[in-house]
Amino acid sequence: MYSNFPIIYYGVSYLGSFGEIGVNVKDGLAHLPKIELYYHNKPELIITKGYQAEFTSQYEVASKVVDLFEKFNVKRIIVLAAHGSGGKRIFFASTDQRIAEEMNKLGILRREPGEFFGFSALVLGMAALRDIEGFCLFAETTLDHSNPEKPDFDAVIRILEKLNEILDLDVDVSKLKGKKDEKPERLDYFK
Repeated sequence: MYSNFPIIYYGVSYLGSFGEIGVNVKDGLAHLPKIELYYHNKPELIITKGYQAEFTSQYEVASKVVDLFEKFNVKRIIVLAAHGSGGKRIFFASTDQRIAEEMNKLGILRREPGEFFGFSALVLGMAALRDIEGFCLFAETTLDHSNPEKPDFDAVIRILEKLNEILDLDVDVSKLKGKKDEKPERLDYFK
């Protein structure tokens, strides 16, 4: 999917001191986790792809990502996340009531009260503090305890189909449907 978009930013996602989580080794080469931003012009979108595994630096990395959003005059962000409640529903959390009403009109359920952790949550929260509106879509998933990094392609398909509806996009999910039954050894977040 990302090969169709020009990359506008590429940088490692480690800032500050290195923690206990290290690098990915592929073909004998060490690679740091990274954040990438891709631009699409119609509709105008900046897609942020990244993985921030170093917990002690998440605030700093999220802040730098929001700095880039401000630099590119981003007005609204959409975060996609998993919700490990074991079902098949899509939920939302938004930065303001107006967006919540938009989501309600689309039949998307409000996420129940509770914490939303991690890098994606921090990006949404920090963006809101800087007057960038946004929302998160959560796809329910069931964690595979024997392989916790195994992607849930069914959840990915459901969330992309909902995003297609919200943004009037035409993201082709057919290639993902064939991957639903694949059994990868582990998901490579650093590709």
